[in-house]
Amino acid sequence: MTFTTTQYEFAHGRKPKGRGNWAFEILGTDGVKRGDTFWTNDTYAGARKQAEVHARAFFGRHCTIVVCS
Repeated sequence: MTFTTTQYEFAHGRKPKGRGNWAFEILGTDGVKRGDTFWTNDTYAGARKQAEVHARAFFGRHCTIVVCS
């Protein structure tokens, strides 16, 4: 499982951090989006853990999680 913050950093000019609403998209190994965007309200660290649990439960270990907002 891989996390990428490139899209977030391009939009916000910094690495993700802090508390707020976080959106994550899960991409399969073919780069195609899988399922709906995962939203949560937490610290970035907590939201990242939640996104990882969600992705693993529904899509397995072989995916990329994109931090959107």
